[in-house]
Amino acid sequence: MRTSVQILFVLCTNLAILSSCNNDPRDNSRATPPSELLQKDLFIKVMADIQLLEAASKGKVFRNDNASKKVSEGYAEIFNKHGITRELFEKSHTWWWEHPVAMKSVLIEVTQKLTLMEEELRQDPAFSDK
Repeated sequence: MRTSVQILFVLCTNLAILSSCNNDPRDNSRATPPSELLQKDLFIKVMADIQLLEAASKGKVFRNDNASKKVSEGYAEIFNKHGITRELFEKSHTWWWEHPVAMKSVLIEVTQKLTLMEEELRQDPAFSDK
């Protein structure tokens, strides 16, 4: 009887472990978007530019009476700079956010890119504190 209980316990434990293992492709850190969407390197560049634009907006760099217009123009300039459309960016953005583990690595690289840009500016004599 005791052996039956032990076997049943082991089977139930294994079943619980197997059923908890989820092979959801959205949890793959190496997930790559379909070829018609922005790939990681370009998406990182676009996201870094957008972060700079949004920071300028939140930092009240633009006048209040035209802030939303400037942000809208800024997005258009970013898309034009990278040769993409708003629609392509939005579809890509959705795909990346639907893959949170892969998106985490994108956000880390965006942060690293922005930090590097800041360090380069700090070293530039034209921007150094006097």
